[in-house]
Amino acid sequence: MGNIQETDKLNKKLAEWLGFEIPDKDIPEVIKRNGRYGICPDFTNSLDECFKWLVPKLGREIRMYYSPYSGRTSFIVDSKKFEWGDKNSALDLCLAIEKLIDREVG
Repeated sequence: MGNIQETDKLNKKLAEWLGFEIPDKDIPEVIKRNGRYGICPDFTNSLDECFKWLVPKLGREIRMYYSPYSGRTSFIVDSKKFEWGDKNSALDLCLAIEKLIDREVG
């Protein structure tokens, strides 16, 4: 992953999972939450936004490990290890959460 369209699509998917409305599908950056409009959090580029919004909704303990030698980030959730090497820990966490969401839905 890494191209802008793919990360925007992932941000939108995570926002909808959180219950945010996206009133205009052509402008996924604008969300509606509790009747108020705002800008969609940039989950894929901000660990702060991930831990503010996504992790509490997930309701599970997440352990994060980063290896400066390999440049890989690992997340362990429910004894399941997710590992990427994008050097973007926020994106890596979003991808791990997406896998968990897909597993619950699918």
